[in-house]
Amino acid sequence: MAGLDHLNTLLAGGVFAILLVFTRVGAALMNLPGFGDAYLPGQVRLILALAFSVAITPMLKARLPAAPDEPALLILLIATEAVIGIFIGTIGRVMLSSLETAGQLIGLQTGFSSATLFNPQIAATGSLAGSLLSTVAVLLLFVTDLHHMMLRALLGSYDVFPAGGPILFGDLADVIAKTVAASFAIGMQLAAPFVIVTLILMVALGLIARMMPQMQIFFIAQPIQLALGILVFAIVLPAMLLYWMERFQGSLVTFLSPGLP
Repeated sequence: MAGLDHLNTLLAGGVFAILLVFTRVGAALMNLPGFGDAYLPGQVRLILALAFSVAITPMLKARLPAAPDEPALLILLIATEAVIGIFIGTIGRVMLSSLETAGQLIGLQTGFSSATLFNPQIAATGSLAGSLLSTVAVLLLFVTDLHHMMLRALLGSYDVFPAGGPILFGDLADVIAKTVAASFAIGMQLAAPFVIVTLILMVALGLIARMMPQMQIFFIAQPIQLALGILVFAIVLPAMLLYWMERFQGSLVTFLSPGLP
């Protein structure tokens, strides 16, 4: 009888550990690029989160707290893990939004600002260039196995944010603010070639308009602007995506642990 009670205790502890890990992992995968996109069915996300939680729980068993005896402490523990997971997922989502920022600027500079379509990465209507950049970036994350780094960051987050430990909301807010600022700066940097080319074009067209006032400069500028935008986009697209992937990888390094397998 004592052996059966011991077995029940072990089973209950194992289920609690898996559910505790699932709380953080599920909240993170809800926002991480690729895993949390609108086109991925909720059932698939749920199965992925549960499978990953079951896989990493044995490695984290020694770092997880015991099940609290009081319901209030249990709710507090689950809420803490959910906040940490949402925080990690938000970091990745904010970094992805830099591509939509770049797309909006590129659209304004190339004349494609009026062309919009549904962007599944942000689950809303976005610019044509931003949708293309976001879709290709998520594809590259999986082609280059960078999604493994996102999952490793979730595992390493237990070194940065121990399970059951206090949450420093001030530090989390500071990191989010810096990430948003960095995301906007990355978007500006990615769109810089288009801004420069458009500025040179507008200066040249302005000089032509001053020398030949009778010329309908608008009808000449629009097709040239579109053609130059497409040409520049084709030239700099690989460099833009490589630069973004490098910065995205840098945003995940904080959560990685040197001792990870």
